[in-house]
Amino acid sequence: MKIAICDDEKIAIHFLKSKIELQGNKDAITSFTNTGEMTPERMEEFDLIFMDIEMSEINGIELTNLLRVRQEESLVSSFGSLPLIIFVTGHKEYMRPAFSVHAFDYLIKPVSDEVFQKSYYRAKKYIDLIYAEASVLSIKNGGKTYAVSLSDIKYVESLNRKNIIHFKNDEKIEYYGSMNDLEAELDHRFFRIHKSYIVNMVYIKKYDRTSVTVGIDEILMMSKYRYQDFVELHDTGDKSQKCSCTQERSPDLVYEN
Repeated sequence: MKIAICDDEKIAIHFLKSKIELQGNKDAITSFTNTGEMTPERMEEFDLIFMDIEMSEINGIELTNLLRVRQEESLVSSFGSLPLIIFVTGHKEYMRPAFSVHAFDYLIKPVSDEVFQKSYYRAKKYIDLIYAEASVLSIKNGGKTYAVSLSDIKYVESLNRKNIIHFKNDEKIEYYGSMNDLEAELDHRFFRIHKSYIVNMVYIKKYDRTSVTVGIDEILMMSKYRYQDFVELHDTGDKSQKCSCTQERSPDLVYEN
């Protein structure tokens, strides 16, 4: 997730950075100390922008309005489109004009940890949903090209130089291709648990040291070399990457990668 902070006070930027990092964010955060640097074109590079309102060159609401005009001229809906704008200000009186330019949220300084956390995760969930709906994988098979929604993929299996994509409706597509190349095209929802399997974390129901169960009763092998990374991602990673699965006691078996 690409995040920017625009505030003419360095103390405020440091404060917001620390708040964002407390949410477990590991992505780089870009900061702007004046609205002259943060043009509507630059704003479009980000998913989420924390914006002060009263700044020297142009205030945050006026700048955001320029972005919305630019979006409308490009035939992009200005409502609910990225970047999401969260205004962070000490002034309550700007709330109405802020929402007139489709602000996602309006936080009054000083912002408590609880208020910030709720706003941040609400924005992140919305951004993840936008990307989930937009994420499409192109697969060529038998002279045809298929547009595959990543959210519909349950897992991918590699067998005899073929990638077999298993969908949530239990249909599947087979095609010749590299598992490594496919892995590079998939997003943060997917994890390679074994040289032969890439799994969408959303569909994992339970796991142990040697296997994961996907869907109702499909059991896939877990590599001993990838188990620890999987557990760390599940236990401490970004919430959007976690599966709603349970850990089972592992049998005394080890599958080699």
